[in-house]
Amino acid sequence: MATPKASPSAKKPSKAGAAPPFTPDAAAVADWPAKRSVTGTSTGATVDEAVRPDAELDITYKTQFRFYRFWQTRVPTPAWFGTGESSDLPARVEKAPHGDVVLDADERLCQLDVKDQTTVRVGKQTLSLQLGESEKRSLPYWFPAGAKLPPEVRVNDPKWKWKPPQKQPNSSPDNQWGLRGDFQFRTTSPDLEANTRNYKMVTVWQRWKDDAKCYTGEKTSKGVAVPPMCTQPLGIYAGFVRVMGNHQSQEERAKYPAIWIGYTWNADASEWGLGVLGWVLKNPQSTKLTTSIFIHPGNFPNWFLGCMAPGPAEKQTEWGFKSKDDTSQAMWDILAAVGVKKKEYIETTKYLEPDKKHRKWFLIRVKAESPSVVAADGWKDCPIWV
Repeated sequence: MATPKASPSAKKPSKAGAAPPFTPDAAAVADWPAKRSVTGTSTGATVDEAVRPDAELDITYKTQFRFYRFWQTRVPTPAWFGTGESSDLPARVEKAPHGDVVLDADERLCQLDVKDQTTVRVGKQTLSLQLGESEKRSLPYWFPAGAKLPPEVRVNDPKWKWKPPQKQPNSSPDNQWGLRGDFQFRTTSPDLEANTRNYKMVTVWQRWKDDAKCYTGEKTSKGVAVPPMCTQPLGIYAGFVRVMGNHQSQEERAKYPAIWIGYTWNADASEWGLGVLGWVLKNPQSTKLTTSIFIHPGNFPNWFLGCMAPGPAEKQTEWGFKSKDDTSQAMWDILAAVGVKKKEYIETTKYLEPDKKHRKWFLIRVKAESPSVVAADGWKDCPIWV
């Protein structure tokens, strides 16, 4: 998919700055020596003095994820076939209180939405049910998650003792909708040692909380639940190491080392434009021109506001990374590789509004694995906007 066009309401960011002093073509080769001689001139050798960024990032979107929570059974668990609709569920549970199926102990279920839960009356008690897709069976089921069950609901085994399913430890704390993929970093500056590193990445374009029960940016009776966010579409961008606008104290700088993404390459005009035209919410036709997208560590483990984070491949999970420290360490390693010292980033003002001397430039290419990525929505196939 081509980079989306600005909507009529999209305004150019008011904050201006010096455009990147390089073009994508000038930075096409990663490993440049300090001086590159070119023969064939009348005066002998000339020196290639093209300006290049300090580093390049190649980001590839590969997998979509969307889920609310992962559950894991601990004992054989009665369950009822689920279709997303619960209108006939009470009658089905009354007819078969032992379940349409019995889930094995240690089955994992993916609950896609906070709304996928209900209650039914069984005998004199209420039975709370969650809807989740079984990883093992590839089908959705309503399953009990309460500490106690009505006596009518049980497994036909005299030794059976109920233990409710548990929420998978360290899984997504809020509803998450985003993308995972590859994140390759390499230095290009002749003043720095050539350095290529391969990470994984995550970006969350949608988040919604249990108590809000609405998507990011949607209004509730008390106002907007969570600020709207956007994530980067495919394209070529540029930015530099810079402290995030809402994390300027030393304590916050220590938590969130960041790379600001501020410019988009306009191939038609062969020039850089200030601002990144991002996807807003879940609508690929809805865009927002912004200068507030950063590459930065996740909160825990995957909370972002339209931004993204790199992390070690072995630490990536289905919803992000195992811990915030995984993304923090990756960011500090990347900043160190372009000459940004952690102590200076935290304790000085050099990277609040970096001058020309302290701008460590990144060329950022965002693409997708194929023209039509089909990826996991929980465990269901769902195309993303490419």
